[in-house]
This record gives sequence, structure tokens and C-alpha cells, in this order.
Amino acid sequence: MKNFIDILSDVYSRTGVWIQTVATLTLFTSFSFLDGPTGWVFFALSAIVIVSDPVVLVLSARSRGARVQSGYLATVVLIVVAVAAYAIRTKLNLTLDTVADADDAWLTRLRRLLLALFLFSYAGFFVYRLFICIGENATRIQGSADIKRRQMLQKSLISIFAALPLFVLANYLTTVRNPTIDMSPGYYSFGEASRTILKSVPVDVEATVFLPEMQAMKDSSQSKTQPELFRIAEDVRVMADQLPVINGHFKLKYRNADMDLVASQDFGSVNNGTFVFRVMKQGLTTGDNKPYIERRVYVFNESDMERLEREIVRAAIQVSSPEKNVYFTAANGERWDVPGRVRSPGAIETMKDALRFMNFTLKPLDSQNSWPGPIPKDADALVIAGPTVSFSPEARTAVLDYLKRGGKVLASINPAGPEDMSWLLEAADSHLRFKNAFLSSEAVWPGIPITDSLETHRITENLSVAGRAFIAFPECGYFAEGSVPSAQPQILQENNQKMKQTIFLYTKFNTVVDTNRDGRKEPGEESGRFPLGVAFEYPDHKGARLVVYSGIGWMTELGLRFPIDQRNIILAQDSLSFLMENPIAAGLVPEQRKTRSIPVTEGLKFRNFILGVVAFPLSTVLLTLGGVWLYRRRRKK
Repeated sequence: MKNFIDILSDVYSRTGVWIQTVATLTLFTSFSFLDGPTGWVFFALSAIVIVSDPVVLVLSARSRGARVQSGYLATVVLIVVAVAAYAIRTKLNLTLDTVADADDAWLTRLRRLLLALFLFSYAGFFVYRLFICIGENATRIQGSADIKRRQMLQKSLISIFAALPLFVLANYLTTVRNPTIDMSPGYYSFGEASRTILKSVPVDVEATVFLPEMQAMKDSSQSKTQPELFRIAEDVRVMADQLPVINGHFKLKYRNADMDLVASQDFGSVNNGTFVFRVMKQGLTTGDNKPYIERRVYVFNESDMERLEREIVRAAIQVSSPEKNVYFTAANGERWDVPGRVRSPGAIETMKDALRFMNFTLKPLDSQNSWPGPIPKDADALVIAGPTVSFSPEARTAVLDYLKRGGKVLASINPAGPEDMSWLLEAADSHLRFKNAFLSSEAVWPGIPITDSLETHRITENLSVAGRAFIAFPECGYFAEGSVPSAQPQILQENNQKMKQTIFLYTKFNTVVDTNRDGRKEPGEESGRFPLGVAFEYPDHKGARLVVYSGIGWMTELGLRFPIDQRNIILAQDSLSFLMENPIAAGLVPEQRKTRSIPVTEGLKFRNFILGVVAFPLSTVLLTLGGVWLYRRRRKK
């Protein structure tokens, strides 16, 4: 046993710096893999090696009746501090109440302090232990022949060059799955709050990014890639590459929608500039359920890059969260289940399929579950899809009580029925009222207004990408200022706050109230820009939310399959996403962008010259000489 300890002590004395470097790098890397047995195995092995170093040195010194050198003890303290700082910082995440204000959070400042402590401690350990090992080798060959000196020099050079592959491997591992901090995040990157949220994703997420390359095509007209996307493609790629670095659960793949003919089979209609996030469901799926949950994010030009961070975080939260229950009222002639052909123009089956992909479970609300009556407690949102029969007082009360409990409601008015949702608008303290009208914006399509007139709102963010985004809005009227009811309605309030009203969707300016239904403006016919969609929420973004549309056709097969570049599916998906948006994502502050250009003045040139040519080399030489002098003085004593 004594001989074994002496052998180990000799090995640690000569090459301990490289052994400990390998062990600590393995330990740091294993922190990101502790969700599986492989990570724990490497963690345990590296921890054993790290602990064995001081244990062996102490036992060897005691067996020889000597005292352990203070230099060895100092390196042990430094490496313990480095490991502790790294472990605490890795596990110390921002709390939810500080995410929206991460730059000023005390926790963020503490994490930065731990990062600095880790870097200085680890660098100090490596340099100090390296000098000790070199000195140990030199001491052991004092008085030997020249050949021994040459052998020592050769071994030292070999050990230094042998470390190079180790550092190359460590650098490669950081590009695959970086357990440390992004020291050079680039112009577009994830802020600290976003990184904290993304790190918390507990399931495997397949992130497929469609990006163009400098490609040659026989017919350039076949390319659907936006021209500006070629210019920002590398910025998008750098942003996407950070996902598996932040959290190893993200499995990143790149594809080119213009060149990949299989993409349409796997993803349907998809263009370059699309992020597709998918999470496979657990267990068997039957009926209308899909085997995976999907959310798409779009980026086509530089202005979209400013919102990409928040959209990716929203998508990650949605696909990794438990399923949401969306109830559809189905007792007042709504479009929940259209009799006859399922894909008839008035059906909403395509929209329902798109919502199921987004981790929503759709359920009818009818007499079989005591409707009209209290909305089920497990309802995350309620959809009223074009009723043709007026709601009873009991049904209205149930909907309003649900909103008072913080419920989320999406309502679309059917012009063919008497239900105009005035009671719902009154409860939101809105003066808008539904006006039944035949609207035309294109002579070739009477009664089907086509619009790209959007206001800035959470619902319209994805509709504004890649320039103009047209929405077909058949079977509709519009909203206009109405008279205040004589009886005082019950106004929805929360914490003495009233709901804030935002009109986010209008018709185009040349839309006509087409009384003779010929698609053209005739004398006496009113024309203008008419409201089609209005959203309500409280100023603090918490509690109940409400979205009301002045038509039903936009979410039916007729509106979704209209032969224009329309985005009705995105409008439906993002309307529900707005209603059920996580409050953390709603208050997320994107990473502040730094300017790309740095003015190079004469003073800056001179300062860089002094630092690079004089200060840095001189300080390096002085520190090295000082360390050697201190070590040799200690050895003489």
C-alpha cells in the first residue's frame, strides 16, 4: 500500500496539473449531463480523481514524516473554489419575479461575481500548479547527467504539446453543448432572462431551421426565399446555434426549403426563414390527436430579428408545457361541428387541426357537460365560433363569470345570426358595436374583403413578417362606435383596473359598404377603413383576456383556402397564443443590441498599441519571473 501511494504521489507531483485539468474539465462538462446515467458516471470518476490528489499527497507526506508543501495546498484551495463557484452559478437560476428585470436583479450580479471568481481561481490553479510540476521535475534531476536534463526537457515539451488536443477537445465540446457562459454572444443573442427560461425546458425539442444558402437554381423564380433573408442568414444561424448550447434538450437541424424536396412531406407548406419546434407526445395518439406538438416562428428580414428572441422563448414554453384545454361552445349553432361534409366551406376543421398541433386539446361545450352552466375549471380558453342563436341569460352569465375568474375568450360574430356579442363588449367597457354589412375591397371578390391593414399588437407580430400579409375575411361585418346602453352593465374589473381596448385588424382604406353587392363603389355607398378585430386585456398583462372578431368566415374552410397569400391560420393560432400567453414571456425584455460600428480614433489606436505591444507582454514577463523567483526562494528554504 505504501509503495502504491508513493507511486501515485510521484505521478501527481510531476503531472498533477494535466491530470487535474482533465478531471476538472470533465467535471464541468458532466454538470450539463446529470439528467442521465452517463453524466453521473463521468461526474463521479472526475470527482474521485480530483479528491485523490490532495489525499495521496497528504498520505505520502505523513509516511515520510514530512509536511505537505504550502504550494500544493494553495492549488487545492484554488481548484475547490473554482469548482464551487462553477457549481453554484450553474444551479443558481433567476427567480421568476426577476426575469423581466434581469439586468438589475441582485441575482444576476451575484452570478457575474461567481463567474469572475471561477475564472480567476481556475486560471490561478493552472498556472501555479504548472510551475510546481516543472520545479518538481527540475529538482528530481539535479546533479544528474546532461542526458537526464535533455530527457526532462523533452518530457516537458511533450507534456505541453500533449495538452493541445485536450484544449481543442474542450473547445469542440463547448460548441456542441456548452455548460459555461457565452462569452461572445454576437450581435443577436439571448439575454440572461431568456437563457434562464430556455434552460428550464425539461423535454427534447426538435428545432428545424429552414435557411437558404448561396445556391444555384435553374429557374430562380422557383425560389420562395425573401431576398433580404440571404443577407441575414448567418445572423439567424448564429442565433439558432445558441439553442443546444443553452440547453442540450434542443436538437437542432438545418434544411433548405428551396432545395429540399422532402421538406414539404414532413412539414407541409414551409419557406426559408421558418423555425419549426416539435415535441413528440408520450404514449399512443388516436383520432384527431397528432403525434407531436408544433409551433412555428418566422424571420424574413432584419426587423424580424428584433422579435426573434421573444418568439423562440414563447415557442419553447408552449411546446414544452402541458396540454391546454380549449372549449368551444356548441349549443347555439356555432361552427364546432358542421353537419354534412366535414370540409364544407362553413366548417372550421382546418383551423381545429392547426390548433391541435399547438398543444391544444379541443372540447365541445354543450348540453352533455351541463351547458349553459359554469365553464369547466380546466378550461384554459373558450372559443365562441359564430353562433346563429342568441345566448341565453344563463350562458352569458357563465361566460362573464369565467372572465371574472381570469378566463380567456375568443369570440367571432356570425352576421347571419342575431348574436352580436354586444353584452360581451359592454362588459369590457367598450363603445364598439357590431354593424352588419356587405363589405367589398376587390371588384372580383364581392363580399370578401382582403386586408393587410394591421396595427402593432401581440396577435399581429407574426402576420407582419416578410412585408405584406393578406387576410381573407368573408362572412363579416365591422365594428363602429355605438350608443351607450341605458341600463348600467356589469363592467369587468380587476384590482381597480378596467380592460384596455386595442383594435388590431382593419379593412383596407378603399373598402366599400357594398349595398348593391356588385364589388364596386357606387354613388351613396360608404367607403373607408373599418375595424374587424379588437382585443382586451388589463394593463398589467395579467388576468382575463378577450378577443372579438366581426366575422366568422376568416376561420372557416372558405377563408383559410382562399387563393391568395393569406395568413388566416397564423391569425387563429396567434389569437389563442395571445390569450394563453405565459406572463413571463409577455414581460420578457429582449437582449439589448450593441452598436456594430466602433469609431477608430488616433487615441484608440495608440492605446491599443501600448496595451498589445508593451503592457501585455511586459506584465506577462514580470508575472512569470515573479512566480519563478518566489518558487525558487521557497525551494531554497
